[in-house]
Amino acid sequence: MLGDDKWVRSVIVIVIVTAVVSVTTVVTVVAAVVTAVVTVVAAIVTAVVTVVAAIVTAVVTVVAAIVTAVAAVVAAIVPAVVTVVAAIVTVVAAIVTAIVTVFAAVVTAAVAHIMASDANDSGGAADAFVNFTATNYLGKLRDPPTWEIIVKVATYVPIAVVASVGNVLVMLIVARCKFLHSNVNFFIWNLALADLLTVLLESWVFVVHDLTEGWVLGPFYCKFHGFIG
Repeated sequence: MLGDDKWVRSVIVIVIVTAVVSVTTVVTVVAAVVTAVVTVVAAIVTAVVTVVAAIVTAVVTVVAAIVTAVAAVVAAIVPAVVTVVAAIVTVVAAIVTAIVTVFAAVVTAAVAHIMASDANDSGGAADAFVNFTATNYLGKLRDPPTWEIIVKVATYVPIAVVASVGNVLVMLIVARCKFLHSNVNFFIWNLALADLLTVLLESWVFVVHDLTEGWVLGPFYCKFHGFIG
């Protein structure tokens, strides 16, 4: 019996030792796995942080370069744009002033001519004639009411100003932008010039003629109007 007890005790000791060794092994393996996982996660986090930092740095650098380039372009363009706008405003102001001055002078002359014609009409006869050109132009001047003159002039002047400004802008843009220098655009430039000259030299004549229903611009402009018209 004593021998059997020793054998049992030996088996129990062996089992206990084996269990302890197994537990130690499991703990070691778990510790190794945890260590490996932590190492991998730390490496991934470090790589992600490094990549994000590099991307952010690159984006900031690119944005800074773009902002610098845009600022340089704006600084270079703004003076040129201001100069062009100032030139356009000056030209437009000169054209508007010329149109208004010429038109006011023509209307004033027409009204004065009408009044002088009526004053010189001895009998007020309907067959009175006025010598407008080198030859006798048979035309009776009409005395338009003030409201008609105001309405027609107020209608014509904005149209003439818009047409003049539009054509001048087309001519300036085509002339100053080198990438627009082509045969088609030069043709458009010539059309704009022709239209501008028509507005400045021709269109207002029809307004004056409509108001007076006669010719009050003298023999030279009679021939010149027929030539350019």
